[in-house]
Amino acid sequence: MNTLLKINNSLNTTEKADLYSRTLGNCQIIDFPNSNKKTPKKTNSSVHRATDPIKDKQDIERAKSYFHDTPSRYKGTNLRNYCMFILGINIARRISDLVNLKIKDIAYLDDNNITFKEWIEIKEKKTGKWASFQIHPYVQEGLKEYFNTLPSLNSDMYVFKSREGENKPITTKRALQVMKDMANACNIKGNIGTHSLRKTKAYHLIKDNPNNPYIVAALSHELNHDSIKTTYEYCGFDKESRSPLYMSNVL
Repeated sequence: MNTLLKINNSLNTTEKADLYSRTLGNCQIIDFPNSNKKTPKKTNSSVHRATDPIKDKQDIERAKSYFHDTPSRYKGTNLRNYCMFILGINIARRISDLVNLKIKDIAYLDDNNITFKEWIEIKEKKTGKWASFQIHPYVQEGLKEYFNTLPSLNSDMYVFKSREGENKPITTKRALQVMKDMANACNIKGNIGTHSLRKTKAYHLIKDNPNNPYIVAALSHELNHDSIKTTYEYCGFDKESRSPLYMSNVL
């Protein structure tokens, strides 16, 4: 330290400035974190809560009536939402695949006459895998009713069109709001969202076929799950099926 002081005293002002400049140029500036800076806490909005299936079939029927019968100032909007709901709970596809469906994906169109394909194949947006499914006749009738409200049809038209733009699909964000509004209007309990469509189909397939292991295996394969256990948990059966272990046959 004394040596440094002697060097400092022996230099004039110009020499000190020059030495400081050259020394600073060879230094790397390190930005030390502020120890007083607090890490923001996670809010409730950042915590993910799993979406629930609609477990009560009476709730499903009330949802159908809500979508089909609620008046709308936009012609066909309620029928569009109705079809999105009944198709979603019957083919168990993700909302990203539902909203991107075009008429040519599901049907043949000839002079506005619709003929639905027996088997429909689509490439999943999330996984990139091909998936195949069928559309039940009652869902086909609902789609025809909805299509009849549209001024015209063409093969490249999105099935669930947005009111914005000439040919744009409803957004997943808007689809989520549609489901939230329905759940509130019908007083359906749980965290209901767009993924509830896929889970509802899976839940009722398992519940309605308790003695058919093939159904669960086929469903697990259809959902691209790693195991049947994952499928049970996904559908909300984990705690539901374990509850009797603690609440029944008390010792």
